[in-house]
Amino acid sequence: MGQLNHNQKDNFDNLPLLKATEASVEVAKYWQALFATGDDVLTTSSIEVRSNTKLEAEERFMLLGTVTGPDKAIMLPEIAAQLPCLNRTQSVNLSQLRSELAKAGLILHSADYIFYFSATQKLTLTPDVAVRQLNQDDAADFSEFQRQCSESELDNASVELDDWMVYGLFNDGRLVCIASAYHGENDKMADIGVITLPTERGKSYATRVVRAISHDICAQNFEPQYRCQQDNEASISVAKSVGLALYCTWEPLSPNSDTDDFIVSH
Repeated sequence: MGQLNHNQKDNFDNLPLLKATEASVEVAKYWQALFATGDDVLTTSSIEVRSNTKLEAEERFMLLGTVTGPDKAIMLPEIAAQLPCLNRTQSVNLSQLRSELAKAGLILHSADYIFYFSATQKLTLTPDVAVRQLNQDDAADFSEFQRQCSESELDNASVELDDWMVYGLFNDGRLVCIASAYHGENDKMADIGVITLPTERGKSYATRVVRAISHDICAQNFEPQYRCQQDNEASISVAKSVGLALYCTWEPLSPNSDTDDFIVSH
C-alpha cells in the first residue's frame, strides 16, 4: 500500500492496484517528467517535494499520491515558501501539505484516480464487433445522443466527435454509448472519456466500448489512461470491469486558487 492519506485508503481498499514494476515504461516516463524536474526541497521515505520555476500556470502545484513508494509534490518556489512544514526535519505527509495550503488560501482540485492496464491485461483486449469508430457521417446520431444527456454528464465525459479516437456502440440502430480519447502533443498517454445514455446504463456498454478503444490505442503504441473522481462510483466500476488498475491519485491546484499575491511572473 502506498502513502496516501487515511481517507483515500478507505476509498481504494477494494481497487486493483498497479505496482510500479507492472506499469509500462511510457507511464513511468510520463509521471517522472512531471515530478522529477526542478530543485529538491524535501526528501523523506514517504514523500519527495520539488520546486520548479518553469511550471506553467496549470501546473503551479501538483500532488501525486502513489500506490507504491513515496508520494510526490511539485510546485513553484513561491508556493513552497508558504508551507512551513517543508522546513521541518520530521516526516511530512500529504495531509499536512493540504492543511498548510488551505491556510495559505490555496485550494486543491478534487483528486482524480489514474488507472492503467498492466501488460498482462493489455493482452486480453480485443475488438468488439458491436463497437466501431465514429466519424462525421455519424454527426446526426452523435447530436441526438448529446440531446439525451445532461450538460454536466457531457462535460465530465468530455467526448467530442472530432477527438483523436471516437468509438460508439449501437443497439438496434441507436447510438447508446460513446468513448473517445485524446493525447498530449509530446506524450503517449491517451486519456479516455466514456458516457452511456441514461436509459441504457447498467448493461456493460461502457466496459465494452472502453476495452475496444483501448485495444486500438495500444495498437497505435499509445498508452490508455483512464481517470475519474474518487467519488464517481459508476466510473470506478467501469475501470474495474475493464481490467484497469489504480496507479496513483493526482491533485492539481484548483483554478479558483488565487496566487497573484505571492507569485511573481517567471
